[in-house]
Amino acid sequence: MCEWSCRAMTFYTIPEVAQILRCSPRTVHAMIQTQRLPAIIVGKNRYRISQQALHELLHPPKEETP
Repeated sequence: MCEWSCRAMTFYTIPEVAQILRCSPRTVHAMIQTQRLPAIIVGKNRYRISQQALHELLHPPKEETP
């Protein structure tokens, strides 16, 4: 069975992400354009950001030190 069908996914709009990050929607849009924040396009100039992508932005994986 596909992972997509096993787990409900949560998506946010640009204004919702801006509110969470306490920044402007324009900043979120710039992060999407520079590929710092992955998003999917759901229509002309309409984006959705997954909860997982937002979590990874806020909590980047720690690099192991040798």
